[in-house]
Amino acid sequence: MTLACDFAYAAEGARFGLPEVGLGIMPGLGGTQLLTRAVGPRRAVEILTSGRPFSAAEALEWGVVNGVVPAEGLVDKVLEVAAMIASRAPLSVKGLKRVVHEGQDLDLARGMDLELSIYYELFKTHDRREGVASFNEKRTPNFEGR
Repeated sequence: MTLACDFAYAAEGARFGLPEVGLGIMPGLGGTQLLTRAVGPRRAVEILTSGRPFSAAEALEWGVVNGVVPAEGLVDKVLEVAAMIASRAPLSVKGLKRVVHEGQDLDLARGMDLELSIYYELFKTHDRREGVASFNEKRTPNFEGR
């Protein structure tokens, strides 16, 4: 499930794994592809073919998670990051996720074209005007998603 998230945090002591090889099957629902994109092909093959679990620290080192925090602070950390993202312009967040997810499968030139097209879409929005005005007026923006 962690691999399907845009980003993730783990509690110290958490363990991860894709043990399907020990059952005579392999991960489905994108497990092989998402892991490979997160950790690279060499590490993915090792993780997938060994089926061995790995620690939160290894998950952080390998790019599976964005951070590791004490278990008692995990919910607070996730809510802190969620609140920060929720305070941003929703159309920008949506556009950024689109550019990252779609762009990773494109060559650089087409990825740059995608980025530029989304940039131009955002440039025409009310939220962009509100963001610039709030910056100039030194106040918190009130984004509306339009």
